[in-house]
Amino acid sequence: MKLVITIISILFISFTAQAECEVSPKFSYKTKGLSVSFTNKTIGEFETVSWNFGDGATSTTLNPTHQYPTKGIYEFSLTVFTKEGCESSFTGKVYVFNTTKKVKTGPKKPIVKTNSTPAPVASKTVKNLGNYPNPFSTSTNIDFELTTASDVQVNVYSMSGKLVRNLANDSYTAGKHQLNFDRGDLPTGIYTVQITTGDYNYSHQLMIH
Repeated sequence: MKLVITIISILFISFTAQAECEVSPKFSYKTKGLSVSFTNKTIGEFETVSWNFGDGATSTTLNPTHQYPTKGIYEFSLTVFTKEGCESSFTGKVYVFNTTKKVKTGPKKPIVKTNSTPAPVASKTVKNLGNYPNPFSTSTNIDFELTTASDVQVNVYSMSGKLVRNLANDSYTAGKHQLNFDRGDLPTGIYTVQITTGDYNYSHQLMIH
């Protein structure tokens, strides 16, 4: 009888210790050219973190910004450690673009002055395009704002450029709008949501994990 009580006590202590260090690593990121800013959104109590950016570089900074050497898809991971000694990891993928503009060299063209009025610059119709949560596993909300009433088409494309979902094709008033995007049977990966108004396209990347 004493042996049974001892075993039950050990199991209870083990379960309690495990429950105390439960932690769920979560994150979001923003890309700007080859530079990616990661934000740690881990749920639970943790003490330290470790980022592996997928190109050989690592960091223990809570919210690091990393400069990738070349464009491409990188598999990165976030590992969090609790003071009890347990750890939990999550792996994701990030696609980075090289937006460096090539500077043309050569003789400068002479400036020709004319009396004609310059053509007006088109104003930006769509702003604050984004989605939350990002990355997501089941569904996400796509937010955007229109500076003027417009006919709007919202499509989602795969990285190969294939149209995988049409979310909207309608007239919208000026102001803030939100659309829900359910992944359905789409596989994990990086996708592009594109909003078209008139002759202009606005794009934003999202990731399904």
